[in-house]
Amino acid sequence: MRISVLFLLLLSMVACSSIKEPAQPQARQDADSMLSLAQGLAASSRSDEARESFSYALQMFEKFAGIDGQLSCLSGLCKLSLAEADIKGYQEIKAKMQDITREIAPELDYHLLLLNIYELQSKQDYAAISALSIAKTDYPLSVKIQLANAKLQADSYLKRGTSDAAKTLNKMALAYKKQLRKQATGNPELVSSAWYALAYYYFSVGDYALAIDKLALVTDWDYRWGNNTGLGHAYWLQGQVQRKLNQGDLALASFRKAEIIFGAQNDSAALKAVTNEIIRLKGDEP
Repeated sequence: MRISVLFLLLLSMVACSSIKEPAQPQARQDADSMLSLAQGLAASSRSDEARESFSYALQMFEKFAGIDGQLSCLSGLCKLSLAEADIKGYQEIKAKMQDITREIAPELDYHLLLLNIYELQSKQDYAAISALSIAKTDYPLSVKIQLANAKLQADSYLKRGTSDAAKTLNKMALAYKKQLRKQATGNPELVSSAWYALAYYYFSVGDYALAIDKLALVTDWDYRWGNNTGLGHAYWLQGQVQRKLNQGDLALASFRKAEIIFGAQNDSAALKAVTNEIIRLKGDEP
């Protein structure tokens, strides 16, 4: 009997000593997962579900004052409002982000910076985007990659993109991809967006082979992660590159795929633009 009691005591001591101190509460992990779901839904143009998920994730972060997560959720809700031309809703949510940043976490000002860039992208103000897309050294990798992405695309459009900027963004994309696999959390769209920016840069400088290589990565990644909006834009750009390579049949197929995706998403602006690409490809207009 004494041996049994001693054995149980030792067993309990071993069990207690094996309990690991958590790096973060389970509530944080659950909130991060909900945020990732919301971002994925937004990327797939499932706006109503994304809004519901962002709102639910926001409540989860509020329970333990997870400020970074709250700002990410509010930013997602802002982008949805802006996409739907709900200016009042956009301004109200942005004002809340400004209050939180000013009064609680000024070091998280990059959430507002990225939101301002997103708004400028909707206005196609590429010069302002380029000037604003500057990262501080202490910004997280996920923020640095978004700023480098926005700047390279803007500069490429303005015909002033550089190979050094492209190399830097490519390194960031590979590092973030590795981080995604290691941590099993994050936003996969950042990887494909970086590759898309690289493809657009190579397209702008006439290196069509490298542009096609990067677009192959984008279409595969966005298809597997369900980023349908990104997939549609990748097919659109792919068609433009293939047209430059005099691959008319391939270009038409790519444009048609983009047309189908934009039609399914009711994205009238993108649909009109890609339809015009098809008309020009067929030679129905000058």
